[in-house]
Amino acid sequence: MMAAVVLSACGGDNDPRTSVVTLSGTVTFDLVPHLADSGGLDYPLTVEAPARGVQVLLLDRGGDLLDSGTTTAEGTYTLQAPAGTDVRVRVEARMQRDGSPNWNFSVTDNTQGNALYVLDGQFVNSGSAHSVRDLHAASGWTGNGYAELRPAAPFAILDVIYDAVEQVREVDPEVQLPPLEIRWSAANTASSGDLTQGAIGTTFYSIDDQSIYLLGWAGNDTDEYDRSVIAHEFAHYLEYQLGRTDSIGGDHSMTVKLDMRVAFSEGWSNAFAAITTAEPVYRDSIGVDQSSGLYYSLETNFYGNAGWFSENSVQKILYDLYDPANEDFDRISLGFAPVYQTLTSDDWRQFDGATSIYPFIQQLKARTDVDGLLVDTLLETENIFGTDAYGVNETNDGGLVAVLPVYRRLAPGGSVALCSSQTEGDYNRLDVRRFVLLELLDSGSYDISAEYVEGLAPSNPDFVLWQDGEPLLTAESETDREQVSVSLAPGTYWLEVYEQANVDQSSSTGGAVCFNLSLGYSP
Repeated sequence: MMAAVVLSACGGDNDPRTSVVTLSGTVTFDLVPHLADSGGLDYPLTVEAPARGVQVLLLDRGGDLLDSGTTTAEGTYTLQAPAGTDVRVRVEARMQRDGSPNWNFSVTDNTQGNALYVLDGQFVNSGSAHSVRDLHAASGWTGNGYAELRPAAPFAILDVIYDAVEQVREVDPEVQLPPLEIRWSAANTASSGDLTQGAIGTTFYSIDDQSIYLLGWAGNDTDEYDRSVIAHEFAHYLEYQLGRTDSIGGDHSMTVKLDMRVAFSEGWSNAFAAITTAEPVYRDSIGVDQSSGLYYSLETNFYGNAGWFSENSVQKILYDLYDPANEDFDRISLGFAPVYQTLTSDDWRQFDGATSIYPFIQQLKARTDVDGLLVDTLLETENIFGTDAYGVNETNDGGLVAVLPVYRRLAPGGSVALCSSQTEGDYNRLDVRRFVLLELLDSGSYDISAEYVEGLAPSNPDFVLWQDGEPLLTAESETDREQVSVSLAPGTYWLEVYEQANVDQSSSTGGAVCFNLSLGYSP
């Protein structure tokens, strides 16, 4: 990426007889805001914004590094150069800090071998006096579409990351943030396929790659200016790297009834986006000229299906915990610290059930600085009534009787009846997977068996055994009776039980089916 450089002589800060001169300047990029009342972009209101906290290099014609630094919050930098030498200023799409706190965030092109984006100035002689070299990354918008190059995109993306990091640093000054690549390309499309060719399907955080993939295909869906979207994916990175998530992923929206693990993860990420962008409105531009898109307020939206299975309910609760007490039912204002500290605590990471709104609320209410009754009011407003970390006493079944209780309990020598269906959809919907709690008092060999009883035929019951957020075993043979024997120590475990045809991400397979789950024991 190239940008014009402004070069001007500024007087005698340096003695011309010395061998070193100072170069300084400001790095800016085009920041395109959203339309006030929609998710679309408002190109006429584009502003030049400072590129904050990014790496700046000084290079000679041989490519050797002469000096380096980091831009300030105003986008300024200062470097030292040998006098009388041809040099160029290079700005990397990278935020890096060593020590404590530390981080290393970069924007790379997944269609070009994950090459780092850079903004290069021209080679100009450093002269014998202080000089100023400003660099600007343009959006590439011509009024009728994007030009071939869009130099501002990587820096617009990092600008959101800068705000997100500052949000975290405020409550965790010594935070250690693992490296993260944000992989963006103008060729990244909403078609699924080869990531290296841009077929990323959607914007998402990849646990496998430890990267965020962002859409960039103009006129369809491009996310470099969608600050809510970028902050949302960064929140997924935070929960995975600093806390814990048991989310199984998959498609989701405000209106559907989700697996409680997915509902919590997506609701948290939406709430964090609102906190980071300092407004309770989520925006995501799409369509021709990026002129339309998703637009809703976390405070005032009226999406239905409230409950423990709703990402909308979760996001509203988390945001109301954070923001000022500004509604009849919202009489609490905790700020970000208690929310963040709960989600990064040992109690959260080591909880012996699945991550959901229930253990989060119970652990938050255990803090001495939190009024539990005010928190309960928020939950009841969203039709969530469970009274402990496992959702005991929950009465909201979302119209699906088989989903309650949230956890069934199974003792050695006993059995429970379970049903799986896809009434609400396949894979990650509320009625697909059932949860069973095992509280074991003795070491020994345990026989776990899930056997078809009635419904969909042929049937293939499967299950996963979990402890402390880690899967201990997965039983997925192709039969109508799944059975394993496993040696277990005393402790609390949980089972996730489902019909294979209901999790294959195909709406043409699956249906309502019931199993008998039993637990045998021998010392």
